[in-house]
Amino acid sequence: MAVRVPALERGIDVLLFLASRPAEAQRGSTVAQTLGLSPATCHSLLSCLTDAGLIMRDSAKAYSLGPVLAALGSAAQSCQEGLFEAREEIRGLAKRLGVPFSITIAVNDEMITVDRALPPGPWEPRTVPSRVPLVPPAGLVYTSWLDPTDFDAWLTRHGRHDPTEMARYRHAAAVVRERGYAGGLETSQEQLATILERLSDVNSETARMALARELVDVLRHGVDFISAPIFSSDGVVHLALAVLLPSESFVGDGFAELARELLAAASRVTTAIGGKTPSLIAQGAE
Repeated sequence: MAVRVPALERGIDVLLFLASRPAEAQRGSTVAQTLGLSPATCHSLLSCLTDAGLIMRDSAKAYSLGPVLAALGSAAQSCQEGLFEAREEIRGLAKRLGVPFSITIAVNDEMITVDRALPPGPWEPRTVPSRVPLVPPAGLVYTSWLDPTDFDAWLTRHGRHDPTEMARYRHAAAVVRERGYAGGLETSQEQLATILERLSDVNSETARMALARELVDVLRHGVDFISAPIFSSDGVVHLALAVLLPSESFVGDGFAELARELLAAASRVTTAIGGKTPSLIAQGAE
């Protein structure tokens, strides 16, 4: 298990927040409020990052990304295929659709958010971890295209040994592959099916409302993101584009539009870097 360094993680959150609005310098109070930091902690972080040249402060005491990050970003971009193209895509998506988008990368059994793009105008972004363990069910956007043996090894490595549970995850991965993106409810289908079966058996309005609340609860906790994969030339998913919103946002035509736009953007990046889905690689080998 990786050793966590809270101060470093908070510093990363500050950098990611400033990167989400690169054209707008942010007051320290805004950074603190958005990220849920105390004024003292935020001031210390901003001072350290400024001293290191990672951010800079203007005459109005507002902060923006610093010159050192330009050199670091150029070096990192040359090492991470598709990052530049992905960054351009999420900027366009955020501006066009009016919701925030992000880029994640899978490294050492973690999903790391490497960039965020916020829409124009006032927007209060959700405070989310910049690093999330790649533990089932998280990370299906990365693992669903693995070879079946490797997929099972991922499950067992993280303590998923029960045959029924493993079968449920295999089914969830198949759903992700079929539609092309992960959306949060892949592992909740059995719960939904059970609730719907029970709903047909009840007669009283009270019982129906109770089941309806249960259904809403499953949906509310299951759907708060859509994530689409970017494939490398060997069919591996290293990067993913994601939109993260309150669950009530993922309803009706809006959900379908977000999914279409995100899939199209991820596909453009995959094409730009010469990437291929595993199915296309398999077809080419035949």
